[in-house]
Amino acid sequence: MVKVDVKYTKLFINNEWVDAVSKKTFPTINPQNETVIIQVAEADKADVDLAVAAAKKAFHRYSEWRTMDASQRGILMLKLADLMESQARYLAELETLDCGKPVKVAEGEVYFAASVLRYYAGKADKILGNTIPAGIVSF
Repeated sequence: MVKVDVKYTKLFINNEWVDAVSKKTFPTINPQNETVIIQVAEADKADVDLAVAAAKKAFHRYSEWRTMDASQRGILMLKLADLMESQARYLAELETLDCGKPVKVAEGEVYFAASVLRYYAGKADKILGNTIPAGIVSF
């Protein structure tokens, strides 16, 4: 059985880890032996409302993200991919503990997710608004 130190059990809202407004938690169950892995924050409507408000603010017309150069957005996405890969084993062990899948399968999924981020990071500054003229594409 995989032994993992669970580092985060709170909700991630507005770039910080927070308790649920209600302070409620729920148990995460190990599917292998049905034991409680850990208690995690239980989001409800109030928490969702806070998360939606934070997301709206983050994408507001003049927000830092919206006014950031596209190439800088790509760099941040690459940084996230690097962080995921540097923690691939830990993330895979968490997924194994929570879902029961083999660690190697979960680790492959982490690397795949990082590769998807890298792909889109490369596209971030290459969206030029070009379209294929009508009549060129046929079905």
